Amino acid sequence: MTVRNAWVVSISLGVGAGAPAGAQARNDCGNYLCVSESSAGFRYDEQTKTWKGTNCRTDAKYLIAPSKRPNYAFQVTRVGDSGPAAFCENGFNGPGCLHYEGLGGEFKFNRRNGRFLFAFVTGYNKVIPGLNDFTDETSDTPFIEIGKCSPF
Repeated sequence: MTVRNAWVVSISLGVGAGAPAGAQARNDCGNYLCVSESSAGFRYDEQTKTWKGTNCRTDAKYLIAPSKRPNYAFQVTRVGDSGPAAFCENGFNGPGCLHYEGLGGEFKFNRRNGRFLFAFVTGYNKVIPGLNDFTDETSDTPFIEIGKCSPF
């Protein structure tokens, strides 16, 4: 199955400006490579005209690194993409978690256990007949992805 337009929307995640938290955050983290281990989602079945659960590809890898932009602490880049998919304004919190929520999805990472979660939540709920042009057949496929990150 193909996740339609998932990364087109995800690349637009870095919107808005924040306080320059990057200087403090750069001192408490280096780089992490995150590898997807499992993924599941929902797809629209055109024959039955219903949404159904589905397995998604699990070949994604992400790089978490201090942001090159001064107003952000970290950036998350999918390996192979030309630019970051998300910018995190704040660094790690007390329990060691990094969290970004924005247009299209959420990215969460816990450096204590090395686990990450990425949820792409756009698609199913954006179909509004009479208000926009999205239909079940053309909307994105929502999914959730989990995996492990290692420092390097």
